Amino acid sequence: MEKNYKIVIVDNDGDALDNLELSLKKFLNFQIVGFAKNGASAKKVISKEKPDLLFLDIELPDISGLSLMNSMRDSMDWDMHVVVYTAYDKYLLEALRGSAFDFLLKPINAKELQPIMNRVLEDLKKKEQKVHTLHFQNKVDSLLPFKDKTILITAYTNEVRVLHLNNIGYFRHNQEKRQWEVVLEDSSIMTLKHNIKAEDILMRSSSFFQTHQSYIINLEYLQFVRSSTCLLFPPFDKEEIKISGNYRKKLCDTFLCL
Repeated sequence: MEKNYKIVIVDNDGDALDNLELSLKKFLNFQIVGFAKNGASAKKVISKEKPDLLFLDIELPDISGLSLMNSMRDSMDWDMHVVVYTAYDKYLLEALRGSAFDFLLKPINAKELQPIMNRVLEDLKKKEQKVHTLHFQNKVDSLLPFKDKTILITAYTNEVRVLHLNNIGYFRHNQEKRQWEVVLEDSSIMTLKHNIKAEDILMRSSSFFQTHQSYIINLEYLQFVRSSTCLLFPPFDKEEIKISGNYRKKLCDTFLCL
């Protein structure tokens, strides 16, 4: 039995809300679990239901839909796709800049809704599979000898290597390939699978620390931080690793820099 993903609709236009509700009934992988007609009630139902998909009208009586999402972003601990829908296309650019998943104009057109729902479903299933894969890898890691110091790394070729933590100096993001790479003790570089993100790497060991959008270091090799760079112990001392202000502060807050 396939999972039913949760939908919440936020709209103060009753006719538009009813039309959207009716249009969504044919998508059997989804279930509407809540409605709201203003920002105050929207916050409550979104926090309670934690929907996978939110249809959000921009012009609410007490707050703009985009301001509502900005106010909730820091408190959201789940992944939610937001489809902004409105009668005015002037909001398109602002919605996309606000990280909306997609944009839909009123009145709802079934032909325009179909591809959006297909894309949402595909993305939700991909992320679910990714969580399952990480869970499996963590299970395997726990069975390895020296489990606190040994991890599995999967390359873009699907080759899986068992690495000791001391083999890993740092990870860097290859901007051209748009993929993360791991730099190893023997000076070799291993390119990771395309869908691996920074948070996936950081989950694998508490010794991994992100210093920059493009760098994650193994703290066991950190020698010192100077200005905007980190210097690692040999054999990883050939490259000065960037560290940006926010990550530097986090490093000091975490390890009580003197």
